[in-house]
Amino acid sequence: MKIFTVTLTGADESVDPKDLLYISDKFPWVEWGILLSSKKSGSPRYPAANWVSELSMICKDRDRQAEGVIRPKFAAHLCGDTMRSFMRGITFEHYDSGAWIMPHGLDLSGFNRLFGRAQANFNASREGFTDDHLQCMLEGWYETMDGALISQHNPANSEVWKPLQRIDQSYGSIRSHHILHDASGGRGLSPQSWERPIAGALNGYAGGIGPDNVIDTLHALEPIVGQGYIWIDMEGKLRSRDDAFDLEAAEKMLKDIEQVAIQQGWL
Repeated sequence: MKIFTVTLTGADESVDPKDLLYISDKFPWVEWGILLSSKKSGSPRYPAANWVSELSMICKDRDRQAEGVIRPKFAAHLCGDTMRSFMRGITFEHYDSGAWIMPHGLDLSGFNRLFGRAQANFNASREGFTDDHLQCMLEGWYETMDGALISQHNPANSEVWKPLQRIDQSYGSIRSHHILHDASGGRGLSPQSWERPIAGALNGYAGGIGPDNVIDTLHALEPIVGQGYIWIDMEGKLRSRDDAFDLEAAEKMLKDIEQVAIQQGWL
């Protein structure tokens, strides 16, 4: 098993964006999941547009001044109305030139520059997304966006990966569809057992992972994953009692992961 990245989700205005870059320099394999929701913007876990814009400008200035330095990893997690605007506005029939991201302080080029991946947090059953809609969405992504698109795999999305894989495979050597196994659908609950990876895609795992069990989780995943690459994603267990992102706990956990991962050959 190899670790592609470790995603820490939920950095918000309780965090100085510069601190994220500082930690990324120490652990270049970490990815910061930034939750975007137009209705919840400015509340805990969901940074306001000015914070996202500041993060983008800091990264842009860093790129200009520090040539050759490994770029920090960020993933946009599209939630609620932002997700719905994206799912509609990315398709050719309703293409909106990136209007879905503008409430978050970025234009399309800024989004592509900042985020290496995006995760559309939808419940396909509840939203009524058909195979055709999902395929049109991914086709629109290929034509207009950079990086990879992540879909969640859980009981409500049990069939979502199939139409997306068909489109992904039709683009030849490009593989831009990633699959996150999260049985609780973002509620932070651990599954009774971890599912095997879906062949032909990069697979990630989430659900109740945090500083208290991350090493045990990685050991449990190793025989299931075999020789493949995976990532893990965590959110709820990185919060303080007042629901602020606990950067100190996150950094300590990354040190623990690195120590064990080097010993096991995961990194």
